[in-house]
Amino acid sequence: MELLAVTADTAAQFASDIPKLMWSTGPVSHEYHFATRELFDAVILGSWRHNGSLFGFDAAMVAAEDGQLMCIEIGMQGTEFRERQVALAPV
Repeated sequence: MELLAVTADTAAQFASDIPKLMWSTGPVSHEYHFATRELFDAVILGSWRHNGSLFGFDAAMVAAEDGQLMCIEIGMQGTEFRERQVALAPV
């Protein structure tokens, strides 16, 4: 298994797995906030593709094995959270 910083070149490789993995972190909360899984998936994927957004690939590290996504961490410096939250609005 290897740990990788996600780049613009590799973001598409993992995109299809991101909503399912993110949903698994808190389905009850996500359903409350987004009402439907379809809306959640659309917002997460839109954000993933939007550099600088709250769930953007540029804040992600992934663990991959044989090209398959095993886990993801999306993190940022404390003050960056607010900027990324604002950047989520267009999504």
